[in-house]
Amino acid sequence: MNNYTYKETTNKLTGDVMWKIDDFALATGGVMSLIEQFIQKYKHPEYCLSIYDTITSKTIEITCEFDEIPKIVDKIYRLENGTPLTFVGINSITNCYIVGMSIAKGNIDFGYYKAVNGRLEKKS
Repeated sequence: MNNYTYKETTNKLTGDVMWKIDDFALATGGVMSLIEQFIQKYKHPEYCLSIYDTITSKTIEITCEFDEIPKIVDKIYRLENGTPLTFVGINSITNCYIVGMSIAKGNIDFGYYKAVNGRLEKKS
């Protein structure tokens, strides 16, 4: 059972699919399941992950394995108290999944990361 709602739409610039999310229930769980559902429906195993901060418009770019994406999004969401999670989508120009949330606590720096053994290592 899902504890979130979304509206499927397209990105006005790229025409790529995205889900605009009603985040009110995600604070009690459901981020990982939402992301899993999206990436399974729109499967691009070669894509990386981009977390878009809706407060600053900056990003966290993460190179990772396809099956790590839901866990990483959930971890960052919890670490940063990412409410509201506003959208999840694909960007076919940059070959990535993109997730919009607020990076409110500042526990993770913006920039480039690589997932290694379940941890995010910042690229220099």
